[in-house]
Amino acid sequence: MPEFSTLYLQASDLPDDADTIVTIRSFERKELRQDDKMRMKWVLYFDEIEAGLALNDTNGRAICGLIGKEMTVWIGKQVALYVHPSVEYNGVHLRGIRVRSVSNLTTKI
Repeated sequence: MPEFSTLYLQASDLPDDADTIVTIRSFERKELRQDDKMRMKWVLYFDEIEAGLALNDTNGRAICGLIGKEMTVWIGKQVALYVHPSVEYNGVHLRGIRVRSVSNLTTKI
């Protein structure tokens, strides 16, 4: 299992040119700091990676579209994480993590 310097995945943790296939192990709701405020966020944990993925609306909707809306069904399912080069966040474009179907497999951690 790769080690990460933070508790939560960042785009810099993933390869820019390949999907990272992960298996959803669990999820929990946590209070996280975002834009200098504390917010409740769902965090996904994976078998292959120790860092969690704090879900944003875009990635949550993507997983709902791939697997279903009931989060308990997500356990044991695989998704592909990839780095999108231009995700808009607070009006700024930067690299960000996105989720898609494993049928886009190019690399597995």
